[in-house]
Amino acid sequence: MGQRPVWFGDYVTIDSWSDLFLKEGFATYFEYHSAAQVHKDWQLEKQFVLEQVQTILVTDSRKDSEALSYNTSDLGEIESRYNDVSYSKGSAVLKMLQSFLGLKNFKKGLNKYLTDHAQNVATPDELWSSFEDFKPKDVPDKLTVVMDNWTKKAGYPLLSLTQNEANITVTQQRFLLSDDDSDYTKWYVPITYTTSADPSKFTETTTKQWLTPDTNVTIVLDKKDNWIILNNQQVGYYRVNYDKTLLAKIKDALNSDGQGKIDEISRSQLVDDQLNFVRAGKAEYADVLKFLEFMKNDNSYYTWYSAFEGFSYLLKRTNDDKIRTPLKKYVKDLMESLLVSVPFTTEKPTDQIYTLKQVLALKWACNLGEENCVNNATAAFTSYTTDDKIPSRNLKSIVYCTGLKNSKNSTNDYDFLYNKYLSTDLATEQVTILEALGCVNNSTIRQEYLKVALTDKVRIQNVDFVFKSVYCNNEKEGVNDMLHFIQNNYQDFEKHFGTQSTLTTLISEVGDWITNQEQIDTLNEFLKTDELNASIKEAVKTAVASATTNLNEISTLEGKLKDYFGPTSGASINTYHLPSHNEEAENQAYTVRKEFKIRVGNGEQDIKIRYINGSPRILAYSTYCK
Repeated sequence: MGQRPVWFGDYVTIDSWSDLFLKEGFATYFEYHSAAQVHKDWQLEKQFVLEQVQTILVTDSRKDSEALSYNTSDLGEIESRYNDVSYSKGSAVLKMLQSFLGLKNFKKGLNKYLTDHAQNVATPDELWSSFEDFKPKDVPDKLTVVMDNWTKKAGYPLLSLTQNEANITVTQQRFLLSDDDSDYTKWYVPITYTTSADPSKFTETTTKQWLTPDTNVTIVLDKKDNWIILNNQQVGYYRVNYDKTLLAKIKDALNSDGQGKIDEISRSQLVDDQLNFVRAGKAEYADVLKFLEFMKNDNSYYTWYSAFEGFSYLLKRTNDDKIRTPLKKYVKDLMESLLVSVPFTTEKPTDQIYTLKQVLALKWACNLGEENCVNNATAAFTSYTTDDKIPSRNLKSIVYCTGLKNSKNSTNDYDFLYNKYLSTDLATEQVTILEALGCVNNSTIRQEYLKVALTDKVRIQNVDFVFKSVYCNNEKEGVNDMLHFIQNNYQDFEKHFGTQSTLTTLISEVGDWITNQEQIDTLNEFLKTDELNASIKEAVKTAVASATTNLNEISTLEGKLKDYFGPTSGASINTYHLPSHNEEAENQAYTVRKEFKIRVGNGEQDIKIRYINGSPRILAYSTYCK
């Protein structure tokens, strides 16, 4: 996986840049599914669901999302196609195709496609036609017809299930986060499902029925069936909404012994769907947060990954401490069993899933102020500063950030870690430290740290880590620091970078983190600066518009959360920091035997694992935020 496949870009080239997914979608698909054949213990096919499918489902649920095939007419439009839709949705749709064709038929079709179009160009319709002779008999139409809306229309379907005695009716409509029912796009949807009568079927991904644009589907339950769950292994590119009766039965199963034998990817999908339904106004927060209480007894990495994604949104879009405090307590209470399963002091370096879960869980625990996690992390940081005892390689980002957040001598501890940054030649360690230095609990030091990004002490490709370490790790204080930094140093950006693009991008990103009117006022005041050029002014106006939307969203969200948490007030919990996704800088210092890079479009999650001395090692698990 270190080298991206060349067959779907060089050997067979895309006929038009409008169909870039034929190249990048295949590359992303094979990055996971080819390596999965080599390292089955890494569970890469399951990780694909989290990092590709569930991630792009959020992006593709916005009204301005673009189709996989999207007309391009100039260089700028071509460059814009290198996005999450081409990479992640492309790979997700190809995975769905592979599932309803069957793996053997999928391989046969690919061989035909590569043979027929070798050293030539091809279109999506020519790809679909290559599978025509190998498709199962139940596929309801020609593949060029079946796949048409999956590639030429933006978005994806929401499948809604309603029960009438033994009959389950399945209908579809486009899923949007906005309250808009004006899009009537329909798809050919392959349906898989499992019932309580035989939970072993969760691993079976052969299509059982097809939902078409013109007809609904009826599933008849057996008398022995208590619950039904659609979309085994989440191989279909859609969400599933159950009526209250069906969801209540699933909830009861999840809260029973063994969680009703509902498998972890289905649990993950249920969590991800429910948290997005509530964002879209299709569910109530009180109901969803009660539904998630089954997670008190769920220690699966996959379920928690999906939950943390949803909790990240809630904490990013709330400002009132009377809501944030009980919300943080709610998450910490849910995590008790999870934390027992991944003790701070117990590492399993050859178990990748355990390690991923440990890092994810402890990152959240420390940033929510969980006492045991904070004590362990600060103790490890103190051992580093006093005895030069290097922290665990996979927990370094947690130790560094938590140590600086809870430092009793901010200047000394910051200087210590900054000097470690200056003295190391390891690119991975440099990035890990850069992402942590912004956690320091002193605004004056953070302001000085931001200025380092405008010097030669930070590589151009790493400046983003400096900025995000400040505004992602310190709630509204970090955003305030960024706004003041921009106001006071905007003229230095072009001098250092030779362009204003770094500044305009930063302004836009910070705008998405604004949570109060005072911060908007700061931007508006900055807009009055006479020396600002047109591109900077436009970026500021865009940030103000984004921030204004945020405030409206925060007001709505907090109103809904009050229904669950009530007007409770309480002591503030330690500063929350959005758990991050990984980025990896190239590091030639290691002796590498094998290297696999798992890429999620646009840097949403980018983990590089090097297989050293027989063991998988996560080189960087950073605090890079969305």
